[in-house]
Amino acid sequence: MGQLLRTAVFFIKYLRTLGFSATNDIFAENAWYFRNALVRANYTNLQKGIHETTEYLEVMEYLEEVQLWNFLS
Repeated sequence: MGQLLRTAVFFIKYLRTLGFSATNDIFAENAWYFRNALVRANYTNLQKGIHETTEYLEVMEYLEEVQLWNFLS
């Protein structure tokens, strides 16, 4: 769990460099999803036609943006 926490911290910092006011709330509330999204972003199985993708991490970015937007509205 330590590496997941460190990754979340760096991801939050990355989102902040993109202009998001990211907090750890979305990661705390969706820890299992975040863990699986990280695995999926780095998993490839050519025999099964599975390629790494960041689409699930991008969903988390979107959710963070929407939560921020709802908070500001």
